[in-house]
Amino acid sequence: APPHSEACSALIYDAVGKAPAAGEGETRITLFSAQFWDHAQTAMGAVTAQGLTWLETKMSFLVQISTWDIYCAGMKVTWCPREGLNDESLSLPAAVELFNDAMIPVVEDLAANYCAEGKPAAALGCNILTSTFQNPAASRIPMYEEYNDAIRAAHAAHASDILRLLDVWVMGQAMPDENILGHGSPMLNLWNWQVMLSGMCAADYAAEGTVAKFEGELCTGAEAKRNAEHMMKCPVYKEECPNTWRCEPWECANSLPCVLVAVKSGPPKDVEGMCQESLTFEMASATSASHGEQACHNALYCVSGIEWVPALVAGGLALILLWYPTLLGPFKKLMPKRLFRKAAPAAKVQADESKAAVAVEPREVAVAAKEYKTEMTSAETADRGDTRSHTLGTGTCTAGTDESGASEPPQADEEAKASGDFVTSPAPMERPEAPPAQEMPTMMMGNSPAKSGGSPAAGAAEKVECSPISMPPEIAEERPSSEVNATVPTKTKLDTEARCDELLSVSVDVPPAASDSQEDVKLGEAAEENLGSQSPGLPCLLGGKDVHPDDTKEKLSATPSACDACDVNDKNQEILAEDCLPETAIAAEPKKPNAIVCQAQRLKRAWDGRRKAGDKFPLGLARFCASLHVVIGHVYAKGITDKVYWFGWGFTWVPWFFMLSGFVLFNAHLKRPKEEGIFDYVLRRSVSIYPLYAFSLLPAVVTARYLGHMPPLNVLIAQSFLVQAWWPGWTELSLQSHCWFLSAMVVYWLLFKPLSRCLQNLGFISTISMMTALFALPWLVIWVPMLIDEPLKWYSAHSWGQTSTALDLFVVALKFHPACYLHVFVLGMLLAKLRLLLDGQAKKSSRPWLYTFPMEFVAPLGYLGLILVFTQEPLRPWAFKLSARLSVLLPFQAMVLLGLAGLPNMPVGAAALFASQFNFFENYSYAVYVFQFICYSFWPERGHIDLGLFLIFCVGTAFTLSILVQGRIQKWWSSHPKARLAVPFVMSAIMIAAVYWPEGEKPVDPEVPTLVRHDPRMIDVELPLVDSEGSSMGLLMNPSFAVNESRLVVTARRHKLEVSFRNGWYNWSAATIQDQTWVSSVLLGETVLDGAAWNAWPTSGVSPFEVTLTPWYWLRTETDQRWRHLCTPEEYDATNNTVIRHVVTGPEDAKAFFHNGNVSVSFDSFPPNGQEGCAMGQDVPQMYMSRNVAVDGDEFNVGKHLECGADDAPEKNWIPFEYESETYMVYRPEPQQVLKIAEDGTCQNLYSSSFEPLAKLLSAYPQAEIRGSGQAVFVNATNSTPNLARPHYLAAFHIYDTRNKTYAHFAYRFAHQPPFNVLQVSSQLDLVEARATDTPSKPFAFVSGLALVNDTVAIAYGSGDRAARALVMTLPRLDDMFACEPDVAGSNSTNTSTVDGDDDSASS
Repeated sequence: APPHSEACSALIYDAVGKAPAAGEGETRITLFSAQFWDHAQTAMGAVTAQGLTWLETKMSFLVQISTWDIYCAGMKVTWCPREGLNDESLSLPAAVELFNDAMIPVVEDLAANYCAEGKPAAALGCNILTSTFQNPAASRIPMYEEYNDAIRAAHAAHASDILRLLDVWVMGQAMPDENILGHGSPMLNLWNWQVMLSGMCAADYAAEGTVAKFEGELCTGAEAKRNAEHMMKCPVYKEECPNTWRCEPWECANSLPCVLVAVKSGPPKDVEGMCQESLTFEMASATSASHGEQACHNALYCVSGIEWVPALVAGGLALILLWYPTLLGPFKKLMPKRLFRKAAPAAKVQADESKAAVAVEPREVAVAAKEYKTEMTSAETADRGDTRSHTLGTGTCTAGTDESGASEPPQADEEAKASGDFVTSPAPMERPEAPPAQEMPTMMMGNSPAKSGGSPAAGAAEKVECSPISMPPEIAEERPSSEVNATVPTKTKLDTEARCDELLSVSVDVPPAASDSQEDVKLGEAAEENLGSQSPGLPCLLGGKDVHPDDTKEKLSATPSACDACDVNDKNQEILAEDCLPETAIAAEPKKPNAIVCQAQRLKRAWDGRRKAGDKFPLGLARFCASLHVVIGHVYAKGITDKVYWFGWGFTWVPWFFMLSGFVLFNAHLKRPKEEGIFDYVLRRSVSIYPLYAFSLLPAVVTARYLGHMPPLNVLIAQSFLVQAWWPGWTELSLQSHCWFLSAMVVYWLLFKPLSRCLQNLGFISTISMMTALFALPWLVIWVPMLIDEPLKWYSAHSWGQTSTALDLFVVALKFHPACYLHVFVLGMLLAKLRLLLDGQAKKSSRPWLYTFPMEFVAPLGYLGLILVFTQEPLRPWAFKLSARLSVLLPFQAMVLLGLAGLPNMPVGAAALFASQFNFFENYSYAVYVFQFICYSFWPERGHIDLGLFLIFCVGTAFTLSILVQGRIQKWWSSHPKARLAVPFVMSAIMIAAVYWPEGEKPVDPEVPTLVRHDPRMIDVELPLVDSEGSSMGLLMNPSFAVNESRLVVTARRHKLEVSFRNGWYNWSAATIQDQTWVSSVLLGETVLDGAAWNAWPTSGVSPFEVTLTPWYWLRTETDQRWRHLCTPEEYDATNNTVIRHVVTGPEDAKAFFHNGNVSVSFDSFPPNGQEGCAMGQDVPQMYMSRNVAVDGDEFNVGKHLECGADDAPEKNWIPFEYESETYMVYRPEPQQVLKIAEDGTCQNLYSSSFEPLAKLLSAYPQAEIRGSGQAVFVNATNSTPNLARPHYLAAFHIYDTRNKTYAHFAYRFAHQPPFNVLQVSSQLDLVEARATDTPSKPFAFVSGLALVNDTVAIAYGSGDRAARALVMTLPRLDDMFACEPDVAGSNSTNTSTVDGDDDSASS
């Protein structure tokens, strides 16, 4: 819409000239579509161009230009029709100046040439209109006012009786509900025209009627909005509107006739006792909280700027514990030797093939070995049951039978090494004076029953536990597997002396003291990798080489070569002679060569002499990285990290852990199957997960109790037994909810034995076929919705914690139920079978490189595929939140697992060889995963966090707990097979105690005093309301009373705000999602009313009641569903790319009243979601009412939607009252609009009247809104109310300042009969105001109820969101506040109050 050119203007002039002339008794209206002021100039020129034909006719000009300037320059809309006006650099003052520059010449032209005496519009006059009231957001009102003030100023310079100003903005403010998405309803449009026509027509044209009646189907905004969705009442428009851009509800409404008729009927306005003096009030003047201030939610504490502190403490403590012996080295001689042995834990360092090597003093190891030998007693060895002790040189070995006897087989903790998802962790090595045998570091070797002195079953080989050293894989790999458990001869000769050279790189393998399962881990590894035949003449060292100790000493004392010196001096590969031989056999320390050269030579030697892959899988680094990605994914989902795309894929690794578990367990089973009961198997496996999980529940339950986030008791008990994932209604509500996968692992362990029998004999084709089928299974979540024409993201209708619908339960089951991941576990088992089948083929093949060469690339290609999916958005699978979880990424994850494991009898791959150097990380991955949410609870920063520091904190905490806690509790679990059965019951008892532990005394809030006495007749007190579920569930606020004879019913709202962040999508782009969850419940209670105590309340200060309130759990929707899962409004903040979701969990602000002797409750709430979710534009609060409410919960109550208001605008704060046994509600106090409510919830809009002082206030302060508060009660006590000595209703309202977010409260009186017009307004109520506890705000109060008993009034209100209070006074004291010129002692409100707004004060 550029300015009109001459050619364009000529076309317009020509079109106007063709307009038909107005006949007798007719009025012709010519509408010029003028978007900007220069267009209005063209319109006036078109009139002038018609000459006398138009100019000699009575005419009137109406001009309204502003909307397009506001949209373009103010809102910067992209579809602005005038180029440059929406430029971002154009400020609002500059835009208004441009507006003035275009407007003033037009107004001057109107005033001089058209709208003056002797000019064409002299008879009818002209009207300049302000902007139509579009009911904009409060933040935009100042912008509208800038333009409207400019229009008012331009008119004022030329104002006359002929050139008038019609302020349709103010008129629209008085009827905000007559706005339909920014457009006026037919009622509002007609009312505006009524005012304009009244200024044009002579007085004798006035109608005799004084009441305006609107006749038509869609006259009101409410009717138009209710018809908006289907537009059934305007079928002609509905049929034609597809030819336009889209169907609009205001066009639909205005397409039908609406007729304004002036009628005489209707009740006359009751004006007896009316006081129309100007209303005075004062808003709170507290300083607003700073923009962007973050409240402390879901955290134990909040301190900004100290994120480095927990990271430093946790990381430093972990390093100290890991390097303890090294750090204490210089001080060792100053400390008692015995104390040092007890205090100094062995540090795990990296050894060849990632075995646990201990960097301790060699002499200390030798001394410890001697002490073990000499101090072992028969009683101690008896603790191991069938275990015997042997003396082998300077070491000590314990032996027990294998699976053919009574002891557990070596695979017992080859499996535990994997333990489902993660591995057990090391504890510090302790060396007490008389240690029990099972604490001794162990390894496995074969031995003869004759040598042991035992009598196992015939042919049974013994497992011998040797301390403290193990053989390297380079030696062990040459032994056939059949020799591992063979009887050990007294001497075994080696063919060459090269073996002795190899000893220079042998590492000490001293597993730290831990549980039996950890010892068994080392047994299995030693048997498979580290041992050949052992010589009992030496300390399990030389692989059976027949060498005299002196020769050995001489050999090891020789000066090693330069490359050998690398190994000798490398902390990760200490020379064995120093660690295992007697103290006399100490090697000379060679000179350390260049480290880089040594490392290169060492890597070359390792590559050239690669061992076979075997069955010790180098998965430690992969596990640890997967755990970290899961942690990153969780904090990313909270929306508190940078929006890095790959962060959000952490959840996909949990299925990989299921696959890994099946792979490792079945691999061990295929090698050494063991017959044992299913329950025994599960208990044996539980050592790897349950102890640390149970330990984590202790801080979790304490934190939840402190923060008031306790799950239901049945959920707590279920998770004590690790069954929380078995029922979808528990999983998302549990503590440590991310540990659901442990619950699934229990199921897989129960099924493992039967599954093993089914799968162990599969052939190659069958294995491949089953794997293919399982790879395809997760794609059903994509294919099925496609086939039935449902959206692929159908699951997004579910929100976390929702369980009320079948859809919710189904989605939770797909995400977390063990049955939905069984295929992944089975796939891992099949992968283990495939590995052995491929290995068998490779061994038989004459060209094994056809197998070994491709295996080099399997793991790298698997990781490459995952990295591409994680980083490239176009590769994201459909419905990825569900499909990737189940998981369509299984092929890539299987490649990672198979590639790192390799084929048992083929050389280890390069990727696996590299990963094996970091295998020690597997000891900490489980603790990282389990404690991640607890770490976040202790993290000081809310909102955006430093991810690097947080990961250091998590990893440091995991390392510390692994060293100090995990090993010890797992050790106890293993050594107490009966006592451990009681642990889940003990945990359940702890959970029950946490739920029912009595609460301490409520702390006194200095901002909310318990009692305030205003004068002898008025007090302000905190109400004695008790939450039946405890104060930890939230704070009680906004109470209300209902009184009927001796019954007192009390309602209140329980409130708690929880804020969480996560990453998601907005308009197809990544954005932060902030969930502001208002945990809201209505609570009900009833007690016997003590009338005498109530009357004495203002003077005694003692509450006449104490009532326990119960959540209204028996409230139901009209579809018989629980009242939850409500519509959730969202708003987008472009400044920080954040979508803010206002989640409210239940009804709010209930008001109880008696209807025909029964309790009714009205309340507001966001609409409950239907099957298709929340209708567009209807995510706004609505009013509901429930009849015959059972306060004791004996029967369900249905909340009926009150359909009088608008579906797409907030509806709340209606004031209920009873008149002639019917229920009425005040829809709003100004104009006082009264509705009649039927039993079924339908209602009629009956009466509307205006109270001049309130109307003037709204005109003077357009940012103010007048809203209802509480209930209305009937008053007929003329002696106590001399200022209104007649029957009337007493109610309350509040003025809300949309600009400053503040409240001012008043009592008011209205007529006791139709039209129920307002009679009087009190001075401002003096309430105790408080800031919100969880959001930045000014102090505020909110009146929510009103009760009158005899001559005592109680005005119930919420002080901030902190307390339920009441302003209690005698009725005469309240009447004093209604005096037209109040001069009441103790009143803080006067006629000189001011409005505090935007730092400027103005008289009211």
